[in-house]
Amino acid sequence: MLEASGPEVAASWGGPRVRRALLVIGAGWVVLLGALALDRGLPTRVPAVPRFFLQSSCLFPRAGEMQIEYRVEAYACQARKFQELDHRPYFPLRADDKESRFPRVGHFYRRNRTVMQALERYLIDRHNRRAAGGGAGDGVEGPIGGIRFMSLRIPLPPMGARVERNRVGPLHEYTADQRVTWYITSIAARRAYCEGGAP
Repeated sequence: MLEASGPEVAASWGGPRVRRALLVIGAGWVVLLGALALDRGLPTRVPAVPRFFLQSSCLFPRAGEMQIEYRVEAYACQARKFQELDHRPYFPLRADDKESRFPRVGHFYRRNRTVMQALERYLIDRHNRRAAGGGAGDGVEGPIGGIRFMSLRIPLPPMGARVERNRVGPLHEYTADQRVTWYITSIAARRAYCEGGAP
């Protein structure tokens, strides 16, 4: 029979210097996590790899309150007003990842005028080609001469409420304070496009 000779304590790895170094690293990590959670500028100076793990550790300190959707209206040359344009025929879902490039353009490039002008030319060209062939099928009749690109800030339903999946509601359902306009074709450019040219 073995006799108990007192509690066994595992020897620490590395000695006192290693423990102090790990204590300093751990305390620094906690400070950086706190700075990241408070949106201080400190974590932006941290190299990319540690910053990635910091952001992963921080997870989601604030819950999202809005769903963001990107939409576009087209300037109908005949009606002389903006009308909602269904962008989906021009930005189909990609088969490999079920994503559309339209919301990605909005998310990453909504402040980039060059990209917005390229989007404008693309939508005008694609719509007008389809309209010349008998009907674009995107909600706007006849040729268009410009776009108004916007995002919708749609409040998320309360916890536990029923959520409608994949519903694209018409723009008139959303109030003015839920809309943010990021880009609009200038009046001169609209006139030039509607006259069959380009600005």
